[in-house]
Amino acid sequence: MSYDDKAKIRAQHMRDHIVVIGCGHLGKRVAEALIDLDLPFVLIVLPEDRERNEYVCHLMEKDIPVIFGDATLTSVLTAANVEKARAIIISINNDYLNPVIADRVRKLNPKAKIIVRIYNDDIADLLRKSGAADEILSTSKISVLEYVMGCFLDLITEVPRPFIIRVHENSKLVNMSVEEVENLTKMKILYILRGSEWVTAQGQTIKANDILFVYGDVPFMKHFLKLLF
Repeated sequence: MSYDDKAKIRAQHMRDHIVVIGCGHLGKRVAEALIDLDLPFVLIVLPEDRERNEYVCHLMEKDIPVIFGDATLTSVLTAANVEKARAIIISINNDYLNPVIADRVRKLNPKAKIIVRIYNDDIADLLRKSGAADEILSTSKISVLEYVMGCFLDLITEVPRPFIIRVHENSKLVNMSVEEVENLTKMKILYILRGSEWVTAQGQTIKANDILFVYGDVPFMKHFLKLLF
């Protein structure tokens, strides 16, 4: 049996996995993070990446399912089993293809969380209005302040950064104390933004719609994700 056949069979048996589309600079980093976090995923790349992308070959050797094909085609998305996926990360460096892929994915799996990389703000606005994507991230927009601050300060990029999450009403975090979450996950909740008010996390009980500033390294993040899911 060929690698392609085995990859498709493995993908069809996966549930609540993550599908990563594209394996350029961003896609590679996403794949590395998913491996570190022990999160199952399927990668979709173009056929030519089999020969020209060394990291794709590395993933194949690690027995990660890689689907080769055009992600704008429903048949390719179906081969990656996007219908049963928890989330889809679209990391292709093409602002015009990414919305097309997001729309096709949404039709196949209305419940999946779709995260799209976009550079053009106008296209990002269209994606938001269409509802085709849940998270629209511009890597350049996220980092623009750091470019400016780097003119005046010594920025440290080696240290893990806090991530910011909103606590939804059905989240398992609701009514848990900050200390309880920190003890279970070894993550650190630095601050809480409650409405327009900054709240010191120490001694607080987490409420719906709180925005948490959470800090921790990858091994601890595994515990945090297990607590949530």
